[in-house]
Amino acid sequence: MKKIAIIALLMGIFQGCITKVDVPVAEPWEGRYSTVEEFRQKTENIELKSGQCIWVLSNGTLYRILKKTEK
Repeated sequence: MKKIAIIALLMGIFQGCITKVDVPVAEPWEGRYSTVEEFRQKTENIELKSGQCIWVLSNGTLYRILKKTEK
């Protein structure tokens, strides 16, 4: 019984680690990039519309922003 409880607990903990959030983006070049090369390839032909700018954030910075603004 203890083994089942431990397995259930671990599954609950790890579920949060593998959950993928689906966020609709406004531009096709927006997204998450795992390597600098992938980032360069997918963003080399960006054409900004009037008033647009690009922000580049690490996952750590994005996490802090989201935590600071959560209600």
